[in-house]
Amino acid sequence: VAFGQRDTRLPGFEAAAQACREHGFEPLVRKAGGRAAAYHEGTLVVDHVMPHADAIAGSKDRFSFFGELLA
Repeated sequence: VAFGQRDTRLPGFEAAAQACREHGFEPLVRKAGGRAAAYHEGTLVVDHVMPHADAIAGSKDRFSFFGELLA
């Protein structure tokens, strides 16, 4: 399970990391990205990177667009 930097500062992070280990996942903290995401041998990660003045604006629309594109 890849945790985001903010996740490490939340109450319960250590318990969550331990739960990952108990379920066969190795917890790690990535330098960039959002919240926790579980990956396994069948996971495909696609990153689309582009500059934008406000990275949050339109994020749901971009998520929907790429979800439909890759479905």
